[in-house]
Amino acid sequence: MAEFAQLTDMYPIMIPRLHGINTPILDQALQEGLRTFCFDSEAFREELPPIDLEDDIIDYTLTPSYDCHVKRIANLWLRTATDVTNDYDGTLQDPSLYEFTLPDALRLDLSIEPSSDITDGLVVEVVLVPYPIQSGTDTFSPEFINEWYEGIMYKAFHLLMAMPGERWTNTDLALYYENQYKIRVTDAIAEVSLKNNTILDGFDG
Repeated sequence: MAEFAQLTDMYPIMIPRLHGINTPILDQALQEGLRTFCFDSEAFREELPPIDLEDDIIDYTLTPSYDCHVKRIANLWLRTATDVTNDYDGTLQDPSLYEFTLPDALRLDLSIEPSSDITDGLVVEVVLVPYPIQSGTDTFSPEFINEWYEGIMYKAFHLLMAMPGERWTNTDLALYYENQYKIRVTDAIAEVSLKNNTILDGFDG
């Protein structure tokens, strides 16, 4: 099977199972399937480009590369100048030492307030969820979509087949696909836990 570069690449698999479906409705279901899978599994993560630490500054802004919002911080590291020079990861911080406020505000605890300026001294890994209306060209990475397309597709099938009164409505199959979706979410949660520090390469979607 060829790799998926975008959600519409799932059309050939889905349309034959959805009698009479039109592409705007299918697009909407796929976007909601992607968003729901990302929210439920927390599998779509990005290690943001390093942020410069500033002396006595505890407030920072998190800006993902993707056209998504940050659900939460997965991991946060502080690096010394020596860490930066030697390309070390730095020190992983306990979540009690920082606070994230939607949509993009990070505040460090006073106990880890920077005492000097350190270029690239702050590294943050975030959990990403696409916006409800996905109009950007960089909503997800092909790496992610190819690894978890089944979960996204199964959620879309569930949403579509649960719609009442449509030619493609099928309540029995809707339940089947919802159960399959839950299995894929569980798989994704386990995979993130095993990897502990999932970093996705950036690609245009």
